[in-house]
Amino acid sequence: MFGLFRRRGRKVDDMIRRADALRDTQQFAEAATAYAAVVPLAPRRFDLIVQQANMLKDSGQLDEAARTYTRALQHLPDDADIRVQLGHLARLRRDLDGARAAYRAALRCRPPSLVALSELRTMDDGDGIARNLTPDGTATLLALGGTRAARALPPGCWQGIRRSWDVPPPPEPSTPAITDPKSLAQGGSALLLVSPGATLHLHAADWFAYAAHLTADHGWIADSEVLDTHGAPYLPLLRDRPDRHAMTANRQPLGAVMVPASALHGHGNDSLEDVALRLARAGRLSHIPLPLTAFASQPPTVAPPAPAPAARLTGEIGVIIPTRNGGADVARFVQSLRDTAETPGGITVLVIDNGSDDPETLAHVARLAGTPATRVLRIDEPFNWSGLNNTVAAALQTDILLFANDDMRMLSPGWDGALRRRLADTTVGAVGARLVYPDGRVQHAGMLAGWDGELIHDGLGAAGEDPGPGHVWMSPHETSAVTGAFLAVRNADFQRLGGFDAARFAVSFGDVDLCYRLRASGLAVLYEPAIVAEHFESKTRGRDDATPAQAARHAAERAAFLGRWGGQSADPYLNPWWVQTAQPRRFLAAIDCATVLRRIAEQIGGPPGESK
Repeated sequence: MFGLFRRRGRKVDDMIRRADALRDTQQFAEAATAYAAVVPLAPRRFDLIVQQANMLKDSGQLDEAARTYTRALQHLPDDADIRVQLGHLARLRRDLDGARAAYRAALRCRPPSLVALSELRTMDDGDGIARNLTPDGTATLLALGGTRAARALPPGCWQGIRRSWDVPPPPEPSTPAITDPKSLAQGGSALLLVSPGATLHLHAADWFAYAAHLTADHGWIADSEVLDTHGAPYLPLLRDRPDRHAMTANRQPLGAVMVPASALHGHGNDSLEDVALRLARAGRLSHIPLPLTAFASQPPTVAPPAPAPAARLTGEIGVIIPTRNGGADVARFVQSLRDTAETPGGITVLVIDNGSDDPETLAHVARLAGTPATRVLRIDEPFNWSGLNNTVAAALQTDILLFANDDMRMLSPGWDGALRRRLADTTVGAVGARLVYPDGRVQHAGMLAGWDGELIHDGLGAAGEDPGPGHVWMSPHETSAVTGAFLAVRNADFQRLGGFDAARFAVSFGDVDLCYRLRASGLAVLYEPAIVAEHFESKTRGRDDATPAQAARHAAERAAFLGRWGGQSADPYLNPWWVQTAQPRRFLAAIDCATVLRRIAEQIGGPPGESK
């Protein structure tokens, strides 16, 4: 009897080796048949069922593969890899809902699948990850290490992230912070103000004191988190680099603020948020990217201060719109600008007809040329976005220049008044709008630098009703750049900087380069969500990589941009907790002490330990 079992075992081993050899030589259909033959002879080798299913999938027998994977799951219900393979199979069948369901199930297994996490990140399914990955599962995956991108998780996994990471102490001892306002009488130079209902992390006072030691005249805020009913962190409240525009419009509770004692003189009864706003308006408020305070529940929004009378520029707005064979688009856009304007008579439109030859477009352009306060300039030369705009801007005497694409439709009433108010502020150099796709999804809410060496539109792909983390996509704020699809500047600033660089950036990066030069001159670039336009992105000139020539031109302009400005590894405004993924502000990962110190140094203009 023993010899019979031994001979049978050798036969099974030989059959498995033959099936493996067929698999390794990519004879997938034959391998599937070979594995199917050995499965009845080795009823406890459930891995052979999985191999059979893999071979069926790789040979294109997708329906049979699905049935075989399902049979394997009956024996191995907590095998994450089988569920991952079912997800891959569903993607091959173009069943994205089925793929998401399979990958989510793989996250519920013990242990969860790192491959499933990666696939769901690629599918931008942060909600699915957060709902299916437990805190213990999160900790298990994070224990595997890897790059920050590999460890990226949605904010809904914060509880598991915090089980694996805690706020580190600052790198060196600092003078303890003064937390009692009465200490002013004792000569205290800095005060740590704590919001009602907020608690401080163990290392919070040391971090605030460390930062205050570097800058005697600066205030400091930090990130916060919300605790669950058991006192465990479960929701992050991450903040970008503070600016007065965002803090005026978006009054989120701060948790704590370290302020110079002088900031409270004569303002002892002000709220913590009012004190911070005053420092932000003076350009003296900075940010520590660590969750140093916590709230027992989601804190309510703080009431905004009484609005001050808003100044505005009273001169004309000159709208410059290049087009080529986009007659219907440009006519619709011009009409929408006038229909929604607060002061239609204060708008002059100049359409650049860049070699249109479509009869319908020529008819639309001719009609536009006959309407009041609208001019058409025909320029028959190769498309150079920067050069065309420069040529027309030089001929306009309006106080404000608005550079815009033709493939848009203005949606917000009073957009011109909002522009005039923002550009009346002499510290603002450029203003961009909230742009949405025809289905309402966000296309542009400012631009983020350092996104894998490129720039990306903030909010890209988000649902129109999604305000973003901390309401960032619904709040005005400073940003690295705004798109040239809707870019407003004062004419005087544009001429002072020499306009767009048409020699280096004919089509791409000219808008970003101008924004960077404005920022280098000390002016802010502002995203204004009160101005909303529908945008059919790149409808006129197409994608930058549509042809080999366009791809080569884009690569050359990108190289010129990096040569001038260098490659930024991180956006100077974005909280460094956010990970550079396909979509911004979707996934985050813990940061190390070096990243915290680098962000502090960037805000005070020197390395850690150097006073401003």
